[in-house]
This record gives sequence, structure tokens and C-alpha cells, in this order.
Amino acid sequence: MNLGKGSYILAVLAVILIAANFWLAYPDNFDTTFFLLTISNLFILISSIISIRKLKKQD
Repeated sequence: MNLGKGSYILAVLAVILIAANFWLAYPDNFDTTFFLLTISNLFILISSIISIRKLKKQD
């Protein structure tokens, strides 16, 4: 698996994890752990997007 394909897979998994965090926390479990998990998944998603853009610019 090359870096480009892995970045796409990681981005999809991060989106799934963010959706799962909201699904598990709704409607009344929005605590500190929820926000920390969501923020960490957003950082994973952002880094995947940056690496995908960087790979596209190299080609």
C-alpha cells in the first residue's frame, strides 16, 4: 500500500470515528472525553487531507 492510498483510508476511518463519537455521546454524554476524542480525530483527518494534497502537488 502506498502513502496516497493509506491517506485516503485513514481519512475515511477518521470520519467514521467522528460519526461514532457523536452517535455514542448523543443526547447527554457530551463530556471532556467526547471532545478530546473528537478533536484528536479531526487532527487525524486534517493531517490526511494535507498529505493527500501534498502528494497531488508532487504528481
